[in-house]
Amino acid sequence: MRPTHNDRYPALDLVSPPSILTTRTLKFHDEEHANLLNAMWLIAITFLSVGFGDIVPNTYCGRGIAVSTGIMGAGCTALLVAVVSRKLELTRAEKHVHNFMMDTQLTKRLKNAAANVLRETWLIYKHTRLVKRVNPGRVRTHQRKFLLAIYALRKVKMDQRKLMDNANTITDMAKTQNTVYEIVSDMSTRQDTLEDRLTTMEDKLVALQEQLDLLPDLIATRIQTQQEKIEQRRNFLHPESAAGLQQARSVPPGCPWPGPAALPPLGKSSIPSTAGQS
Repeated sequence: MRPTHNDRYPALDLVSPPSILTTRTLKFHDEEHANLLNAMWLIAITFLSVGFGDIVPNTYCGRGIAVSTGIMGAGCTALLVAVVSRKLELTRAEKHVHNFMMDTQLTKRLKNAAANVLRETWLIYKHTRLVKRVNPGRVRTHQRKFLLAIYALRKVKMDQRKLMDNANTITDMAKTQNTVYEIVSDMSTRQDTLEDRLTTMEDKLVALQEQLDLLPDLIATRIQTQQEKIEQRRNFLHPESAAGLQQARSVPPGCPWPGPAALPPLGKSSIPSTAGQS
């Protein structure tokens, strides 16, 4: 099977059907131009959004076909421009490399401009203060170079600001937003952990306060128990004094306090002689 003319030239597939329809449906101003080639010319210049106006349709159907062709041509042109611009656009890595190289170049230019400013400042000082006779022409020359160096320094700084502004693309902003979100999430987690630790510490302080409130009663109970133990021990060792103390506790408040019991003097007479018994 031999290829047709449209198979050899695929671009004609977009032009031939509207051209045939236009030939069948529209009427031109004169019958001399009412052929297929002129219809293809009309569709081509309408599709490419040129529109010379040398050949125009007169019927409503032909005008509708021309408008549809123009809309389709505008869409195809926009699609072609978008695809080509996407192919020509730098990737993210290439943008970072380009920005790095431009930053390095601007840094070198900034250093050179700053060195020129310092050099011209020194030369102006040299030719005005360190010479016996001032040469106005040379001083003005160095002043002019000094101003040019200042302007160059300002221009380099402005270029650096523009580069920093252009470097902040949407992708970088999204990455920065993700980083900030991670930092905020980490801070929120740490804050929750800190709140839990503070709550635990508060509970422990409350328990400690309760124990401190119970401490006086415990101390008093302990002292009373200790005193009772001391009394029991004293009663066990000295039953006479314990009986006197018990009697003193049993005496009513209005009665006189009984005198102390007469105890025999401690001496040789009170101690029985073991020798006499023997």
